[in-house]
Amino acid sequence: MTTSIRDLPPELLDDIIDLISQDKASLSRLCRTARFLLSPCQRRLFASVSLSITALSPPVSTKTDSFICLLRRSPYLASYTSHLSVSFVRVELSRADETRDRLADLLSYFCNVRRFSIRCYFRNLPAQLFVPLAQILQLPRLIQVECDGIPLGILGNCSSSLEHLAFSDALQTISPVPDTLDTEAIDGVGPAPFQFGAQRLDSLLISLPSAVTLEGIFHEQFVREIDLSRLRKLAISMPLATREEAHGQVRKLLERSSASLEIFSFTPALLRASGEQSREIIQLGICTSLRILHFRIWDLFTYGLSTEIEPTEWVATILEGIPILRKLTKIIISTDQSGPFKFTDRNSVEARHRHLDRIAKVCGHVRFPNLQKVIVHLDWSHKVMPSEVTLKKFEQSWLSSGFKPMKDSGILEISADVPLELLDDVLEEVAESRESLRALSLTCRFFLPLCQSRLFSRIDIDISSTKCDKTTQLLSLLKDSPHLATYTSDLSIEFRDISAEKTQICLASLLPYFRNIKKFSLRKHYEDRTRFYLNKQIVVSLAEILRLPSLTRVALYGAPVELVGLCSTTLKRLDYYAMGDQSKVKQEFLRELSDVVCLPKAIQLDSLWLWPFRDISHLEREKYEQTGIDFSRMRQLSITASYWTEVEANTAVPELLHACRESLEVLSLDTDFGVPNDYRFNTGKFITLGSLPSLQNLHFVLKPLILRGDQQGIHRPMDWVARTLERVSELPRLEMVVLSIPGFHLFTYGYHITTEDVQGEVQNLYRRLSNALLDQERFPALRKLVFHDDNSPLHGPGFPGHFMLRQFKSLFLPNGLKQLNEKDMLEFSFGYPYGQRWFPLI
Repeated sequence: MTTSIRDLPPELLDDIIDLISQDKASLSRLCRTARFLLSPCQRRLFASVSLSITALSPPVSTKTDSFICLLRRSPYLASYTSHLSVSFVRVELSRADETRDRLADLLSYFCNVRRFSIRCYFRNLPAQLFVPLAQILQLPRLIQVECDGIPLGILGNCSSSLEHLAFSDALQTISPVPDTLDTEAIDGVGPAPFQFGAQRLDSLLISLPSAVTLEGIFHEQFVREIDLSRLRKLAISMPLATREEAHGQVRKLLERSSASLEIFSFTPALLRASGEQSREIIQLGICTSLRILHFRIWDLFTYGLSTEIEPTEWVATILEGIPILRKLTKIIISTDQSGPFKFTDRNSVEARHRHLDRIAKVCGHVRFPNLQKVIVHLDWSHKVMPSEVTLKKFEQSWLSSGFKPMKDSGILEISADVPLELLDDVLEEVAESRESLRALSLTCRFFLPLCQSRLFSRIDIDISSTKCDKTTQLLSLLKDSPHLATYTSDLSIEFRDISAEKTQICLASLLPYFRNIKKFSLRKHYEDRTRFYLNKQIVVSLAEILRLPSLTRVALYGAPVELVGLCSTTLKRLDYYAMGDQSKVKQEFLRELSDVVCLPKAIQLDSLWLWPFRDISHLEREKYEQTGIDFSRMRQLSITASYWTEVEANTAVPELLHACRESLEVLSLDTDFGVPNDYRFNTGKFITLGSLPSLQNLHFVLKPLILRGDQQGIHRPMDWVARTLERVSELPRLEMVVLSIPGFHLFTYGYHITTEDVQGEVQNLYRRLSNALLDQERFPALRKLVFHDDNSPLHGPGFPGHFMLRQFKSLFLPNGLKQLNEKDMLEFSFGYPYGQRWFPLI
């Protein structure tokens, strides 16, 4: 039978969409292939929005105007945007008012922005445009702001949640005159300009070509209002400032953040003031929490100035002026391609070597007792890639100074590679594409280990007679390069057909290479549930993997649960899917494991996911305790009871709940109970949740019987939930109850239920559910009841859509769920939550 995309698990579909998430065109085409793909594609398409405003187009632009029309038709799209970027290329003063109105209309749709970037590429931005920008800056979820060429006064309107601020003026578009900002333009929008006292920044990045802007605007009208008492990261770049200016302005920032500052990055000034004689230096000794100190030295010859000073002299002077920094562990000196060897004047070369000797001497001084690394980094991000000869000269020039003893002792590290920021961005773009990683690893030897670590981080081994060649190739590769297996942290093995002797020998030889596994999955193919014969060598190799101390997560599909007894005590999560009769499988495994010693131990699981397919015996508590599992500290439990009767579920589940009653925080129950004729409502046995004092999140997966042709029983899973909650004595810490219904059949209730009798019965069910949850004595901490669409294989969030939502609300909100809705405790969630989960387990 042909497998359609709707048969894919949501997790796999999520991975597929992630692979193309960087390609906007592919996402646009994909969202039109099926309605249930619309929501996940839209979330990625509109996660980041960039707006460019120029004078060469109408007041905003044709594209922006089309975007406004789109948001008017579908305003919910703007709620997906977390990163908003606005660039002003040029705006004519005659069109400033018109542009402001259109821009304000556009920006008013965005309410969930967390990162906001503003860039202006010309002087004197019309003050009318500050009004819509100030409105964005007041959003309560905004935590990061990046601005370039924007008057600082507008930042006084920022939300108190702001944590990260990056300010630059690369093109010197900001006038140094303090009163250039028209305060009347933003009157009534928010607090007065420069009132920035509520923010407690975590990081502050300042990039200014000179100290004029920093002194004239930044300090006098902005920085003095910021609370820097919790600032952890400070980066300052002023390459064209004079040394006197830089010392004075940077000192003010360091004094206000000295107690909390952990990372300080500084680009020294290159100019010497006329007649400068002052020996004042930046006092870093006041920064008692400083861990990382970074100096960036630019090429002096880039600017063609005659008043340059030697940056290495300044770095040496700053380090010599530090009395002691007990927490400093790393000093980084970034320089560009020219390096110390570009000088042609012998006196200049000798002078730089003297300064390098001073730096090397002070780095080995007792004033830095915990210093672990001194990194000299060649930064060529703004130039072409250096040649091999250049790299060799760069290393020799530093080692010819006093740094050689530090190199021999292992403290010095010379890095002539890609700038770390650029490298992270490059690898992030191709991390999900294995073909791209392979191609990138062949371009440069430098990329080889970085790409290999990502290529081999996860390995899937498919054992079958048809795919034996791939397994053999992997074995041959690991024989030649065994270090590649050390990168593997996620190993998955699926057995399809292992009757071939060649396949068994290959697998047995392959498994011993993997010794850093954190996540291990063992799967028996679904088509053959009874036979799972493995020779002894393979079983012993599997046992060695399960014993690895690095192993934290194990997933068993069709394998006997007794294998858990071989696992290390570091195991934290177990996913167990039992298919059919396990007795034969168990006998074959245990026969080969007869010589393998299982030491007595207690495996304290943090989470457990169980899917005992059609067999209730797989929920017996004793079976898991015999393998060494200790339930006393388990926080998360998920049980999928497929094709069970209600009596079976209500009998077996309480035994596991009792074992982890003191520690359980998250519980997920799948109520897929057999066929309609198996329902027995008056058995007197129910799952007791009142004995779980630590339970915080409760999740029910409801599968209406309409899927099995019983329209009269469509509401019965909800009846089971209502009866379960009505019998709870007390759950003092329960905060959230989530009802997940595949394909949002919750809404199809209103579509299928046509008779008044059935409607009244269902309304009564919701009324019972509402009354139970509103009982403050039993659920004092409850905040939300969430109806969630978990995107089943049959229907996606596009079907039945908003029409069914309105019909459901009209039928049941006025009666059954009215009280929860009035207290703002009711929430509806559309679509599969891509990139997130309601709870860690789900």
